[in-house]
Amino acid sequence: MKKIIFLLSLVFISSKTFAQWQQSKLDFSLPTESVAVNQNDPALLQTLLRNSTNISYTDIEGTAFWKENWQKAYMYTRAGNIILLDKAKMNLYAGELHYISASGTELAVETSAVSKVVFMQTKDSSKLDAVFAVLDNYIDKTPAAFFRVFNSGYYQLLLLEQKKVKTTPYDPLQAKAISSFYSNYNYALINNGKIFPLKDLDKTSLLSNLPFNTEYEIWLKEHKNKLNNKTDVVSFLNYVNSLIPVNISN
Repeated sequence: MKKIIFLLSLVFISSKTFAQWQQSKLDFSLPTESVAVNQNDPALLQTLLRNSTNISYTDIEGTAFWKENWQKAYMYTRAGNIILLDKAKMNLYAGELHYISASGTELAVETSAVSKVVFMQTKDSSKLDAVFAVLDNYIDKTPAAFFRVFNSGYYQLLLLEQKKVKTTPYDPLQAKAISSFYSNYNYALINNGKIFPLKDLDKTSLLSNLPFNTEYEIWLKEHKNKLNNKTDVVSFLNYVNSLIPVNISN
């Protein structure tokens, strides 16, 4: 893998107050077509520059990224800007967003500068693929990490996927030790801005973090939902959110 230069020099699209992101529900909305694009503002780009650092993963097998392919993405900054990235991907090892600059250089954004990233589908860039929100990292006790958000509503499923590196003992046949990436998956719920870690992605963990309701068991039985995978959990949370009055959920 090529060396990555950690700089932030991007294309400015529009302004939005960061307070809009600090809502009880993580926002899934996209910029409207009326947003004006400014691709040539050297003064603005200069204010977004960060100190450079070199990093290389050439000796590590596997990938450090959520997806290897480049995708169109909207990056929402804490300064209140929305920035369109034609080619972006998420580094789950360094906890950074990478992108290709106008000059063709692969760069990376400091996580602390971002509030959320919305990836669009590769085959149809008009359709949403995934949303990542920058929230407090309750695992490593650090200020910021990229959490994938799976649904909208009052109760939302989060995933903090962290890439780690493991190294095998020295192999005399290959004359080296082998290092490779692997993933740790940390699921949680977020409600009203508070994160509730899930011990496992299962029925017991999920229901223990939701308010008691006798209707839950009836719905799960009727829909043959065992709450043992992301699809089941998101479907159930959509049902739970539908029970919450609009004046409360907002």
